[in-house]
Amino acid sequence: MKKFKWFLSKKKKEENSLMFPFFDLYKRYEDVRNSNLFIKYDKFMATVLLKSSLGFKSQEILEYAKEFEQALKKKEEIIFQNFVISYNVDPKYGHKFLVPITTDKISSNNQSVNFNKKTVFYEKLNFQIQELLNKNCYIELFPGLIIYNFQDFKLPKLLFSKSNISQIN
Repeated sequence: MKKFKWFLSKKKKEENSLMFPFFDLYKRYEDVRNSNLFIKYDKFMATVLLKSSLGFKSQEILEYAKEFEQALKKKEEIIFQNFVISYNVDPKYGHKFLVPITTDKISSNNQSVNFNKKTVFYEKLNFQIQELLNKNCYIELFPGLIIYNFQDFKLPKLLFSKSNISQIN
């Protein structure tokens, strides 16, 4: 039995890309990172730490960063004062992929990390998030994860890098 290799010539590829333009799911994420309203993670955390009278080597920031990173890796819910970051399947990204979403409900069947604690650091963190959202800023809560308000929606929206998507086995 003869095997055939299927390939398109360069000209055919160009024609196909014109007929069916590719949609970049992450273009908005990249565009927002260049916006004047974008608050980079380091700047955001520096403000929270300053308002909390803490430094970058304080126990609170080290704990926050570690818990956030672990929650993202394990796809656990992350609870803030006014919203929860959770994970769900979104057909836009494919039926086999978990993507981060915002919700106002804590799931009863997922592990979660609570960032709505009653300490100075977490109170300033949640206050700063809300203050910047009210100013229509795009906030990088953690590298690769941006939250923002969209029109009159009750919950903020998320933009994320490819590294925040996981394939379901």
